[in-house]
Amino acid sequence: MESHQKKGVYNEQASYVQRGKLQSNRSLFRNIEKPKLLLEYKDKKLKQTYEPDFISFDKIILEIKAVKKLTDEHRAQIINYLKSTGMNLGLLVNFGSFPKIEYERFINE
Repeated sequence: MESHQKKGVYNEQASYVQRGKLQSNRSLFRNIEKPKLLLEYKDKKLKQTYEPDFISFDKIILEIKAVKKLTDEHRAQIINYLKSTGMNLGLLVNFGSFPKIEYERFINE
Protein backbone atom coordinates (compact mmCIF):
# COMPACT_ATOMS: atom_id res chain seq x y z
CA MET A 1 0.00 0.00 0.00
CA GLU A 2 1.03 3.55 -0.60
CA SER A 3 1.51 4.43 3.08
CA HIS A 4 3.85 1.46 3.54
CA GLN A 5 5.96 2.43 0.54
CA LYS A 6 6.35 6.06 1.55
CA LYS A 7 6.74 5.77 5.32
CA GLY A 8 8.48 2.42 5.71
CA VAL A 9 7.85 -0.21 8.36
CA TYR A 10 7.42 -0.34 12.13
CA ASN A 11 5.08 2.60 12.51
CA GLU A 12 2.35 2.32 15.10
CA GLN A 13 -0.79 0.45 14.06
CA ALA A 14 -2.96 3.51 14.70
CA SER A 15 -0.98 5.53 12.15
CA TYR A 16 -1.68 2.91 9.45
CA VAL A 17 -5.38 2.96 10.30
CA GLN A 18 -5.46 6.75 10.03
CA ARG A 19 -3.53 6.74 6.74
CA GLY A 20 -5.85 4.03 5.39
CA LYS A 21 -8.83 6.22 6.20
CA LEU A 22 -7.30 9.18 4.39
CA GLN A 23 -6.41 7.04 1.38
CA SER A 24 -9.88 5.48 1.17
CA ASN A 25 -11.43 8.96 1.14
CA ARG A 26 -9.50 9.64 -2.10
CA SER A 27 -10.42 6.42 -3.89
CA LEU A 28 -13.35 4.27 -4.91
CA PHE A 29 -12.40 1.74 -2.23
CA ARG A 30 -14.67 2.86 0.60
CA ASN A 31 -14.00 1.79 4.16
CA ILE A 32 -15.87 2.41 7.38
CA GLU A 33 -13.38 3.07 10.17
CA LYS A 34 -13.92 1.44 13.59
CA PRO A 35 -17.62 0.56 13.22
CA LYS A 36 -19.25 -0.99 16.27
CA LEU A 37 -20.43 -4.46 15.30
CA LEU A 38 -22.81 -6.53 17.36
CA LEU A 39 -21.61 -9.97 18.34
CA GLU A 40 -23.81 -13.05 18.41
CA TYR A 41 -23.63 -16.28 20.35
CA LYS A 42 -26.11 -19.10 19.66
CA ASP A 43 -28.34 -16.70 17.70
CA LYS A 44 -28.45 -14.18 20.56
CA LYS A 45 -27.02 -10.66 20.43
CA LEU A 46 -24.35 -9.92 23.02
CA LYS A 47 -23.94 -6.58 24.80
CA GLN A 48 -20.26 -6.53 23.91
CA THR A 49 -19.37 -5.02 20.55
CA TYR A 50 -16.37 -5.47 18.30
CA GLU A 51 -14.63 -2.59 16.57
CA PRO A 52 -12.58 -3.80 13.60
CA ASP A 53 -10.09 -1.41 12.08
CA PHE A 54 -12.20 -1.20 8.91
CA ILE A 55 -15.20 -2.73 7.20
CA SER A 56 -14.89 -2.63 3.41
CA PHE A 57 -17.82 -2.91 1.01
CA ASP A 58 -20.10 -3.56 4.03
CA LYS A 59 -18.92 -7.17 4.27
CA ILE A 60 -15.13 -7.52 4.60
CA ILE A 61 -13.37 -7.20 7.97
CA LEU A 62 -9.99 -5.53 7.55
CA GLU A 63 -7.73 -5.92 10.57
CA ILE A 64 -4.47 -3.91 10.56
CA LYS A 65 -1.31 -4.89 12.43
CA ALA A 66 2.15 -3.33 12.70
CA VAL A 67 4.25 -6.20 14.06
CA LYS A 68 7.38 -7.98 12.84
CA LYS A 69 5.43 -11.16 12.03
CA LEU A 70 1.81 -12.27 12.20
CA THR A 71 1.15 -14.91 14.85
CA ASP A 72 -1.50 -17.55 15.48
CA GLU A 73 -2.98 -15.17 18.05
CA HIS A 74 -3.65 -12.59 15.30
CA ARG A 75 -5.16 -15.29 13.09
CA ALA A 76 -7.40 -16.56 15.90
CA GLN A 77 -8.57 -13.00 16.54
CA ILE A 78 -9.85 -12.47 13.00
CA ILE A 79 -11.35 -15.97 12.80
CA ASN A 80 -13.28 -15.32 16.02
CA TYR A 81 -14.45 -11.93 14.72
CA LEU A 82 -15.71 -13.52 11.51
CA LYS A 83 -17.61 -16.21 13.40
CA SER A 84 -19.02 -13.76 15.94
CA THR A 85 -20.23 -11.23 13.36
CA GLY A 86 -21.37 -13.70 10.70
CA MET A 87 -19.28 -11.95 8.05
CA ASN A 88 -17.69 -14.19 5.43
CA LEU A 89 -14.37 -12.57 4.51
CA GLY A 90 -11.54 -11.12 6.57
CA LEU A 91 -8.17 -9.64 5.66
CA LEU A 92 -5.33 -9.50 8.14
CA VAL A 93 -2.73 -6.99 6.95
CA ASN A 94 0.64 -6.46 8.63
CA PHE A 95 2.55 -3.29 7.78
CA GLY A 96 5.39 -4.11 10.19
CA SER A 97 6.93 -6.91 8.12
CA PHE A 98 10.03 -6.30 6.03
CA PRO A 99 10.58 -5.89 3.09
CA LYS A 100 6.95 -6.36 1.98
CA ILE A 101 3.51 -6.09 3.49
CA GLU A 102 2.33 -9.41 4.94
CA TYR A 103 -1.33 -10.27 4.48
CA GLU A 104 -3.64 -13.24 4.86
CA ARG A 105 -7.21 -13.86 3.74
CA PHE A 106 -9.73 -15.69 5.93
CA ILE A 107 -13.08 -17.17 4.91
CA ASN A 108 -15.82 -17.94 7.42
CA GLU A 109 -17.33 -21.22 6.30
